[in-house]
Amino acid sequence: MTVNAVRRVSNQGIVIVILVGFFIAMLWGIYLVSNSSLSGREFSPDLFQQREFRFLTIPGTKIRLTATTLGTSSSPCTKHILNNLRKSNQPVEWQVLEVNRGVTREKRGPDILVDYLTFKNADGQSYWDDWSFRNPNLAAVLWPVVQQAAMRELYFCVPELMRTAESVAGPAELNKQLKRVCLEAALKRSSHLSESGSSSALAPTRDWATEFAGDLNDDVVIKELISKLE
Repeated sequence: MTVNAVRRVSNQGIVIVILVGFFIAMLWGIYLVSNSSLSGREFSPDLFQQREFRFLTIPGTKIRLTATTLGTSSSPCTKHILNNLRKSNQPVEWQVLEVNRGVTREKRGPDILVDYLTFKNADGQSYWDDWSFRNPNLAAVLWPVVQQAAMRELYFCVPELMRTAESVAGPAELNKQLKRVCLEAALKRSSHLSESGSSSALAPTRDWATEFAGDLNDDVVIKELISKLE
């Protein structure tokens, strides 16, 4: 093999190494960009609104590189639902609804409620907005209870609350049945937190349950459920 031939082979080898190195660097860059960006959505049980958030982290860690950027908040509901929510003097609370990192998407508890709020009927209208418009007396009972469940992160009982709303005729009976469902869920969550040794500032307490029950504190079932809470 001549000297020129050796040089050509050597040069080709260098080019291949450079190309492979460039390809690896490009893949690494794509990985860093996609996995350093963490985005998602938040839901406010106070307002029944959602908004997007985004910030950068060091991949594989929880160390933030940037401050959180928040999008404009909006509600999937109309006044037929929103007018039935209870106002609070406390700061507006936001709970994580969905988290996206790279190709990974994780949905959290509020997604259960948002799925109901955005569910469409055959006419393409919001099913629960329309239901609330047609049943204002029942809506006035349903949504404050759903809101309380959301504020205590009892989203797993939302499907049962909605089924109950469609099956009970009168406001008084609906109020009692909804609060029973919610308090049963509160007791389950409280027991789970106790068994797992976990804690949460939103954990249901007996004081909260007593206030939540209101004039139904003498109901036998509700009274028993409250007595089991700490």
